[in-house]
Amino acid sequence: MNCSYCKKEMKKAADSYTNFGTVLDLEPPEPVLLCKKCVRDEIAFWLELGVMPNHWIMAKYEKALADKLGYIRCGEHEYVRWKKLKLQQHEAE
Repeated sequence: MNCSYCKKEMKKAADSYTNFGTVLDLEPPEPVLLCKKCVRDEIAFWLELGVMPNHWIMAKYEKALADKLGYIRCGEHEYVRWKKLKLQQHEAE
C-alpha cells in the first residue's frame, strides 16, 4: 500500500481518513492513507490554519489536534461537526 499524499510505500498506514463524497458518487470515497511523515505534515498544516478538518470518517490525529486548537465534536451521527470552544471555557479546563 502507498501513502495517498507522497506515494511512499508502507506496510501499514500510520493514519487514515475518509472524505465526504458528492451526490454524484455511487460508492463512498476511498480512504486517504497517510505515512508517519505525512501525518506530521497534515497536523502542522491544520495547526497553522488554526481550524479543524472535517472528514466523514475522521483520522486518529484529529482528537489530539482538536484539544490543541480548542475544538469539540458536536452533533449526532452524520451531522457531527467541530465547534470552537469559547476562550473562557477552554481556559477553565
